[in-house]
Amino acid sequence: MSAAFENNFQAARERKEGPDGTEIQETRYLVTIRLRLRLHPTKGDPQTDFISRGTQIAVLLHELCHLKHMNHGKDFMLFLRDVFAYAYKLGVFDPAAMTNEIPSPWPWENVIFKTAGEVSDEELLKIFAEHRAAQRKEASPASPEKELAAAAAAAAKASLETEEKDIEAISTSASDGGAPEPPATPPPPPPPPPFGALPSMVASFSSKGCVDECCSPLPPGISEVTELSYGEGESRLPGFESPSPRLRLPPVM
Repeated sequence: MSAAFENNFQAARERKEGPDGTEIQETRYLVTIRLRLRLHPTKGDPQTDFISRGTQIAVLLHELCHLKHMNHGKDFMLFLRDVFAYAYKLGVFDPAAMTNEIPSPWPWENVIFKTAGEVSDEELLKIFAEHRAAQRKEASPASPEKELAAAAAAAAKASLETEEKDIEAISTSASDGGAPEPPATPPPPPPPPPFGALPSMVASFSSKGCVDECCSPLPPGISEVTELSYGEGESRLPGFESPSPRLRLPPVM
């Protein structure tokens, strides 16, 4: 079904004399409406097959109401109801004998067509409010709870994908013979030596014992030691006297 609607609007001003003799200026509006409806070629021959009379009246009255109200609001709805009621009163429209092949997308207009305008304001306003609420619900964005849940799911999915990529990269590196990457946490330092352990230099003499008894007692059966003196009585610098260092070594076994 195809439709073409043309609306030519002209205003004409006319001056005339009023009842009291004063000059009156009137503005007259001339509106020419041309409405052409054709059947779709898949439904028949547009040149010979025409839409029903009821469809023609429904479309014509709808377009007539747009001369006063451009939007499909409450005022348009109530005015359309009055126009259908007046057309039924004139005898140009009868819902019992006519059908509409192009149902309206607005449920309240379909009710007006079926009842020929015999419907109350309360009923029409109720249908209008229900239809408007359904439109807003379809056009409204998702609730905040749904948005938060979707964001959390997306973040969890991204984190899982990142972990899988890291595991795959490590596995590929190991299979290729490459050394795995060092762990993020360094290994702990070696434990300190136990309390009382000898230093490394003293430990080299531990088999014979520490003769100066600074670290360990003499081995059993050894009571005498040989004392060697280096440069006894010598002074390294003029005017500086220092005792000769002495080192006691255990006797040769």
